[in-house]
Amino acid sequence: MDKVGIGTAHWGSNYGKFKKSSSITNQEASNILKYALNNHMNLIDTAYAYSNAEKKIGHLKETKDFQIITKIKPLNKKIHLKDQMNEVISNFKNSLINLNRKNIKGILVHKSEDLIHNDGKYLWEELNKLKENKIIEKIGVSVYDLENTDKILKKFDIDIIQIPINIFDQRFLESGMIKDLSEKQIEIHARSIFLQGVLGMDPYTSNNLPQELNILLKNFVEYLKPLNLSAVEGAIIFTFNLKELNKFIIGFNKVDEIKIIKNTIQNKLLNNLDFSLFKIMNKNLIDPRFWSR
Repeated sequence: MDKVGIGTAHWGSNYGKFKKSSSITNQEASNILKYALNNHMNLIDTAYAYSNAEKKIGHLKETKDFQIITKIKPLNKKIHLKDQMNEVISNFKNSLINLNRKNIKGILVHKSEDLIHNDGKYLWEELNKLKENKIIEKIGVSVYDLENTDKILKKFDIDIIQIPINIFDQRFLESGMIKDLSEKQIEIHARSIFLQGVLGMDPYTSNNLPQELNILLKNFVEYLKPLNLSAVEGAIIFTFNLKELNKFIIGFNKVDEIKIIKNTIQNKLLNNLDFSLFKIMNKNLIDPRFWSR
């Protein structure tokens, strides 16, 4: 369980397009943190943009034993990037205050385009100053696609990368990018392993999934039935068998959800299933940024 990190996108507000996770209470968060710590989980992933999630983390005494990674606020495309560096640092200082920390494990660029920008070097320089001053240990970026990942790798020596991967979105696996990242000794954090809750939905009842995505979910459920596995368990088996992945960032609403992960890892981690059958190349289905279009 030491590879599991706690995602907090829903700690500050509702999260998810098709299956929303409601913002959790302080008591629910506290229960999750206590159970997580007792099961060797020691990382919290958050962001400036996650409403009041950072404040909630800083308020809870249980978080003191966790490492924290946060993400900077996406930059304003209408303002010259170089002119926003003071604001970047000011916002990060506010994050530290909210988190009740003097230093943290790492900081990620939330929007990869901010780093790819022609003036991205100024952002990189500012983040490196934080690293040199030991305010952060590692610098990284959150990405959505292979194209931007390639561009970043050619320009910067990042320490961490956060990538989307799940049973339907296998782009980073099929392209060999995960292997390349691992060989470069970049710490790989996997997110969206349940595709924002889609893989926990029932495809046989009324839902608001696009028809094509719902059909694929049905096929996945039917594939797992003879093995007495749920789609959630199948999603866990797929991702946790990818040994190059260093962390799995998962948002939990209650302790029982962590127990499902633990039970699957300990008792059901099969390695003889053909998950390539379910990969999708249609970005409109696997990239949440396109879901509202």
